[in-house]
Amino acid sequence: MNILIVDDEPSHIEAVRRAFRAAGAKAVVRAASTLREYRELVAAEPPDIALLDLNLPDGHALEALSLPPDANPFPIVIITGHGDENWAVQAMKAGAFDYIVKSPGAFADMPHAAVRALREWGSLQARRKAEEKLATCEKLAVMGRLMAEVAHELNNPLAVIISRTSFMLSRLDAKQPPLETQLETVLRNALRCKIILGGILGYGRTIGGKDELINLSDLVREAVNDIGCVYDMSAINVEWRLEPRAGAEITGNRAELLSVFINIIRNAHQAMEGKGRLRISMKDDPDNSRVNITIHDTGIGISGERLAKLFQPFTSGWKKDEGSGLGLATSLGIVERHGGRLTAESEGGKGASFTILLPCKKGETSDEKQTCAAKNTGH
Repeated sequence: MNILIVDDEPSHIEAVRRAFRAAGAKAVVRAASTLREYRELVAAEPPDIALLDLNLPDGHALEALSLPPDANPFPIVIITGHGDENWAVQAMKAGAFDYIVKSPGAFADMPHAAVRALREWGSLQARRKAEEKLATCEKLAVMGRLMAEVAHELNNPLAVIISRTSFMLSRLDAKQPPLETQLETVLRNALRCKIILGGILGYGRTIGGKDELINLSDLVREAVNDIGCVYDMSAINVEWRLEPRAGAEITGNRAELLSVFINIIRNAHQAMEGKGRLRISMKDDPDNSRVNITIHDTGIGISGERLAKLFQPFTSGWKKDEGSGLGLATSLGIVERHGGRLTAESEGGKGASFTILLPCKKGETSDEKQTCAAKNTGH
């Protein structure tokens, strides 16, 4: 544990050092007496946690804080000899992670306070990262699908413009150069628009990074953990049913596939209203060419009418006017781009099951990958 204490009272610094030694903690305690020294030490080596005296010779400890608290690079605990409640409130509002009033007992308890702060800081950082992943998932859904829809809509009229212009150019004779020049300008710009749209479609397919080797069971567990950091999962019993050989390593876009699992599990949480049973099973197909992942919830289920349109853009499987309705449509596109299949089943009031089939089997060779790809594309 790397601790930085900033205090202009040497006796207070020594009291903290003694407390960590007495506790037998494996800690390196560095010290500074001014804000300037604090900033120099942080620049040289950021600590795991910083303890800052409220009033320092060259300024106020609140000057070192950022909002929100997790915007600081590490937890900053304000320590002071004044037990003024107003100062405590100001410190917490300014971005302090905690506020401790100096006393012999507080110094003796400092190792426990530091461990507690680091544990809570770790939970806060995990939640923030999970929220960022969920936000990325939403952006992926909206951007990817809307780009595809817009490009598709514009490609149709452009195709008409290009074909009709090409036809008229083919029927012109050499005695009409002005009209020919104008038509060539129209055709050139229409073709340029088509190239731009092709680039948008390509970008929509690659949001989230490059393909890499992915362990599917680890990826699904990560999705569950991320949802648990943001939503209350305490009343949901998560059951794992993984066959010994399942959880294959596949090649794919990790960020995109993670967004698929996050979206389905978040929908399950919504359908169960925060309580019920979530069963996640993973097994190999009989021919070992695909991995079958099924996510079943005990929520309210999806009506037949909505189930038929579930993967269409702007369609929600559960409640009207809730969510963008793009998540499942985009998830379907992502799975299909990975050579897989995404399906849903539901019986009203008995929950819903989403099944994802993805190629290929674990430990495959390059030749096996080509064979597997051929099986899944039908070539």
